Amino acid sequence: EADNSEPIESSTGTRIVLHLKDESDQYLDDVALRSLIEKYSEFIPFPIELQRNVSRPESVVDTSAAVEADGTIPMKTVMKKVLEWQVVNTKKPLWLRSPKECSNEDYEEFYKQTFKAYDTPLAHSHFTVEGNVDFKALLYLPSEVPYELTRDMFASSARSMRLYVKRVFINDKFEDLIPRWLLFLRGVVDSDDLPLNVGREILQQSRSLRIIKQRLVKKSIEMMSDLASRNVTEYDNFWKNFGKYVKVGIIEDEKVRDDLVPLCRYFSSASADGLTSLPDYVKRMPEDQKFIYYVVGETRAQAAMSPALEKLKQKGYEVIYVSEPIDEMTLQNIEKFSDKVITDAGKEISQDLSDDEKNEKEKQNSDLEEFRKWMKGILGDKITRVEASTRLVDSPATLVQSEYGVSPSMQKYLRAQAVVESDDKGQFANIFNQAVLEINPSHPIIQSLKRLSEENAESSEAKDTVELVFNTAALAAGYVLDNAAEYSQMVVKMMSKLASK
Repeated sequence: EADNSEPIESSTGTRIVLHLKDESDQYLDDVALRSLIEKYSEFIPFPIELQRNVSRPESVVDTSAAVEADGTIPMKTVMKKVLEWQVVNTKKPLWLRSPKECSNEDYEEFYKQTFKAYDTPLAHSHFTVEGNVDFKALLYLPSEVPYELTRDMFASSARSMRLYVKRVFINDKFEDLIPRWLLFLRGVVDSDDLPLNVGREILQQSRSLRIIKQRLVKKSIEMMSDLASRNVTEYDNFWKNFGKYVKVGIIEDEKVRDDLVPLCRYFSSASADGLTSLPDYVKRMPEDQKFIYYVVGETRAQAAMSPALEKLKQKGYEVIYVSEPIDEMTLQNIEKFSDKVITDAGKEISQDLSDDEKNEKEKQNSDLEEFRKWMKGILGDKITRVEASTRLVDSPATLVQSEYGVSPSMQKYLRAQAVVESDDKGQFANIFNQAVLEINPSHPIIQSLKRLSEENAESSEAKDTVELVFNTAALAAGYVLDNAAEYSQMVVKMMSKLASK
């Protein structure tokens, strides 16, 4: 088709004429065109102009008014539609400038404009990588949780790592650009080594993209580590909002696990209302302490009251409080830190016993063998066995798990995830039923119970007391009772007896 448009004024240049299909008339709308240009070409180095209809004031003769006495012709102002060329891509690519030339105000303004954000970023990392692949990047740590992530921790719509090739925007939803545990990051990556027609299939096969991803992860960890060492208050705020993502990184990304571990924060028996890290925990450990201890509870307060901690507190050992399943899974994946094994204080293997304590435990178990068998016979399959305890000081009994057992908090989590569908717990029956009842031989309740068993082992009073001891120990350890109403009746029965005396 012949081009009847005006010739190009310059001696050089190219005119491209586009013919739209009937169903594509939305591209004749200047608002839609501006939106497309701003999205994909806002940082192109040459100006992109868009012709728009705009209203401009213009003075014209007011024909409705009479000419003034001195002959002055009356005028009025009207708005007239005119065509104007306007430059659309006015933003400057901040990541192409040297970090020395950029102020904090520049970084904050770019962050808010580019990502339509209202919060002030906690930290940023502006860097250039040269070598096997060349790219420039600018990363941000948000101070507030993006709205999309408040509803879904891993919402794909929340991805905001913008990929550019030669300053042309490609996409900000590529799943392979950063791992999902860094989903909350905001940033820009610009590379000249990727093709402009990049797509998901091409990206998955791209060696350059794998290198970019590795460098982004490394720089992100450095940024978080720098914030942790530079400003404790701001890092605590970051941990409150995004700590779960770091924990997921430890669980899912073995390559960077060692780098992420020092970034984790926990409440502990020595941190009061503040948070502590594993490096700080290890610094405070007494010389005779061999393990890093944690205890699981429904809440921090419940964990702190666990009977399993009584001996550890007496020895002056610090204990980490765990109140969420993801914390427990994180510590289990870390396994060891600074050559110290991380162990659950509510499990049998957690005890760091001296030779004298081991001998004492063996002696007590031997002396109480018949009593322990009697208690096990009454409780049946609720427990695997009864043991004399070396971890109790003030409590009569506690319920602990064997080495491969599952904590009460994790049992609740598995049930909530519908892993267990039937009352008998199916294939998970073995890991759910590895509880060990540990008793305190020096406690008056246990001594009184022992006398009752010797006087009349079949009495209802003795059997009810065993059930009360077990259920009370289970509640204190964070377990859910199978029959809370029955337990309540036992307590009422006991109180009625006391009231009648």
